[in-house]
Amino acid sequence: MRKGWNYLLLGFGLFSLLLSIWMIGHQQPGSNERIITYVNIIIAVILIFISLLLFMKERRNNNDSYDKKGV
Repeated sequence: MRKGWNYLLLGFGLFSLLLSIWMIGHQQPGSNERIITYVNIIIAVILIFISLLLFMKERRNNNDSYDKKGV
């Protein structure tokens, strides 16, 4: 996966998480809107987690290709 997709996943996840947390304050407790907002928070956290895993995987791949000679 290209590096741009990782940033896109991370950015969209953070934006969705912040927007969902902000929206909870404007919704009535127990409403269907609030349940959907909780689902959006879970999806946003999953997107952030996946993007961080992809960043770590890419970092490990870059470290494996490093030559010990410094070249």
